[in-house]
Parts: sequence; structure tokens; C-alpha cells
Amino acid sequence: MALGDISSLGNLRFNASLCGHVLAIQCGSGPVVNMIIANSNLGGGLDLYTSTWKKATNNASPGVQSCSVQMTSQNLFASSGYQCYYANGETNNAYYRSVGLLNIKDKIVISATYNKINGVLQSSQPYFQFNGQGTGSMPVTFRFSDGSTYSVSLSQCKSGASKQIWS
Repeated sequence: MALGDISSLGNLRFNASLCGHVLAIQCGSGPVVNMIIANSNLGGGLDLYTSTWKKATNNASPGVQSCSVQMTSQNLFASSGYQCYYANGETNNAYYRSVGLLNIKDKIVISATYNKINGVLQSSQPYFQFNGQGTGSMPVTFRFSDGSTYSVSLSQCKSGASKQIWS
């Protein structure tokens, strides 16, 4: 995990499509710590909260620490299947949709399409925004980095008011 501006972080910079994934972090002097990616810091890097930092580094003082990071295939929810969520509680707006797919284990969503419209990934969350008319019975198709896809009708996506937020 690193703090810094986006240009200096290279491949360590925040990627919204990793939001909700469980990472295993090992910093040499502490146990392997599983953490969920919830957001980025203002500089664009992933941020370790104090409690996570202390566990991963065996209570080392804040500062430079060499850590290894690996994505796990751990489930976040009681169910084992994918779950579509609206970013907010607004589920009936036919002209604007913001949805994301969570509980995807070690897959990474790279794009989403709804009513022949390509969604725009939000910069800080794993939700795709769609402008354009459509109905709740129409499918949204999520494409993963491995080339596979998953489609779900918008009526099956859960309200953002009921999703779990980690921080």
C-alpha cells in the first residue's frame, strides 16, 4: 500500500474496479492481514487505516514499510453468487442508472453495458453510470478482465440503501 500522488505511484494507484475486493497484506513483521478495499486517499493511493497498519506491521510506527499485497478469492457476503447494487437508493429513474457488481471474488469488472450504452466507471467507487432511457427489466452486462461476462436485469439489483459500506 502506498501514499503519494498518482504520477509517483505507478501501478499502485487506486483503481475503482478493485473496490470491494479482499486483499491479503504481509509486511514482514506482522501476520497476514485481510483487508477490503473501500476507497482511496486524496493522493490517489490506497490507504491503510491505523488499526490495519498496526496489525500488518506488528505495531510499527507510521512510515515507509515494504509489504506484499495479493488479491484473494474470499467471499464478502453470505451468498456465493454475484450481487448487483445501485450506487444509491434511486432505483426507478429511467434516464439515469448507477450500478455495480460486487461479491465477484478474484474477478475484476472492466466495463458494463445497459441498453446498448457503455457505462462510465465512477472514479472512486465500483459503479457504472448510465444516461439514457431504459426499463428495470432490461439487462446490464458486466465484462470481466478475463473476457467473461455476467448479465442481470436491473430489477434484480439491490437498492444502494441496503448495501454494506466498509471503511
